[in-house]
Amino acid sequence: MAADKTKYVFDAPSLARLAQTCDVVQAAPLEEFGSAQARSVLAQIDILVTGWGCPMVTSEVVKAAPKLKLIAHAAGTVKFTLDPAVYAAGITVTHAADANAVPVAEYTLAAIIFANKRVFELRDRYRADPTRRSSYGLMNEPIGNYHRTVGLVGASRIGRKVATFLAGFDFTVLVSDPFVRPDDPIAETAELVELDVLMARSDV
Repeated sequence: MAADKTKYVFDAPSLARLAQTCDVVQAAPLEEFGSAQARSVLAQIDILVTGWGCPMVTSEVVKAAPKLKLIAHAAGTVKFTLDPAVYAAGITVTHAADANAVPVAEYTLAAIIFANKRVFELRDRYRADPTRRSSYGLMNEPIGNYHRTVGLVGASRIGRKVATFLAGFDFTVLVSDPFVRPDDPIAETAELVELDVLMARSDV
């Protein structure tokens, strides 16, 4: 991440707490791993904290960090950050995908509710016609979330949290995921269907 954004992830109290449990070699983020200064830091560390925008941790980076035992990724997926050499070296990897899924699922829930209420369409209509007369025709069309059908493609961490949130509403929830078995817990609150069925039946 950019140095000026560090305070939003690691504020002063967080860094102080971290310093109580380990020696913080460098608090400012490394924006590259190739310089002599970066290689000096890598040579000293047991733990590397990564996040959004982190350069790829390649086999060369692993070689430059012979003491490295743990990479703690302060974000979701590590697919585009870590080279297979990291795992081959036996380095433990953690990530924050579970924690990150919560705000994403919350945002998704809000988007679903807004979509069913046709919020943005109504906004545009009101902006174009302050008298609201152009919106009268919508009174005969379904607007709202009552008895609507919501389709979720993928029962991932985020998908499962969204399904949990939706269970508190009067929705029919459909889930399409080829890897989910019929006895999966998500089937208690959602109907498992094929993708083409989901697309045909879903309002959102």
